[in-house]
Amino acid sequence: MTAAIIFALLAVLMLTGMPISISLGLTVLTFLFTMTNVPIEAVAMKLFTGIIGTLGWKFVWEVGMRYAVATAFGFDWPDLTEGPTSPDLEWPVWIFYSAIPLGSYLMCFRFLQVTWNFIGTGELPHHDAGHVEGIDEDINLGTADPVHPAGVAHGLGGDK
Repeated sequence: MTAAIIFALLAVLMLTGMPISISLGLTVLTFLFTMTNVPIEAVAMKLFTGIIGTLGWKFVWEVGMRYAVATAFGFDWPDLTEGPTSPDLEWPVWIFYSAIPLGSYLMCFRFLQVTWNFIGTGELPHHDAGHVEGIDEDINLGTADPVHPAGVAHGLGGDK
């Protein structure tokens, strides 16, 4: 019951615009989610990308996509305007603005995939930046010192 009260208070503070830091919010939410097997990042990222995608789609719809859909299907709404066009290409700007909600929904879908995989296997995806596919890690340069190959001076000033 206490966790629900803390969560509700945190949500009210964040939604009303109170100056609360993200780290404090994530710390409290992490504390609340310690009893579950779902990581807080998975829930937060799905929620964030879903909200951004929905707000972006609403903006794109209002900017001119509604007019494009209405004219494509033959609706005759007299109060609809075409919307702004880009100065260089003279294309409707809703085409360019639609990249934000589309990308956000794709990220949300990816987070759903990761969460589904995490629930099934218990492992999160990781990337090894030091590993290059197709390169052997057991390369022998013919020296005992892998940091200084043969023929290279060890000092800063060269051979003295």
